[in-house]
Amino acid sequence: MWAASANLKFEHAPANVCCEGPPLVMVQRIEGLVKSAKILNSGLAFFAAAKAAQGHRDSPGSVATDELLAGGTSPGPVFRGVPSEATRDTPRMEGADRFTIRPWQATDRPAVQGLLRLLSEDAEVTASDAPTYVAERDGLVVGMVTLCVYTTLTGVKAYLDHLVVAPESRRIGIGRALMEYAMERARDAGALRVDLTARATKQAAHALYRSLGFEQRETLPLRRYLTPEGE
Repeated sequence: MWAASANLKFEHAPANVCCEGPPLVMVQRIEGLVKSAKILNSGLAFFAAAKAAQGHRDSPGSVATDELLAGGTSPGPVFRGVPSEATRDTPRMEGADRFTIRPWQATDRPAVQGLLRLLSEDAEVTASDAPTYVAERDGLVVGMVTLCVYTTLTGVKAYLDHLVVAPESRRIGIGRALMEYAMERARDAGALRVDLTARATKQAAHALYRSLGFEQRETLPLRRYLTPEGE
């Protein structure tokens, strides 16, 4: 019976499928095409799902986007913002030396105290709500700066204090990043200018300040302690 049907053709077979020959061969070819079609459909479904997932991951506020912006794999030093209410505008320097700048927290107090002692051996942290920002590197607080914004009769002004970086984390841009971050916050607050003081012996700090546009003024800094505790 099969010999008599050796040249059997399927009337509705696909045009690109050769259906001449023994039926067993034709069946095998058709089964192979069906299997290939199933694999192709599965692949198309996978890529469609992946594309949809990528669209979600690339949307603002998604986990993947936050991870990329918070410190993805882009080469070179780049400052990025994390799009969330808690950490918005928090920059990170990417590359070999990664660090994050953020507002300080209660858990940072011991580290902040240690940094403060680098400025003055008898300095003590006495305020928990100071407008201080810290640089975090490898899970450790390695730098800080305090930004005070105030209003006078001639407008809003800002004052920078307590800029310091731990010795082992210097010369990788943390001090500059802290300064730039603080100045940006001052600008956002409407400050017309930023003032600071620096000891004459801090030549490296002077070079940093000048590179950021600071100029030495002729005014003489004066101070008076109002309480014995302030001395």
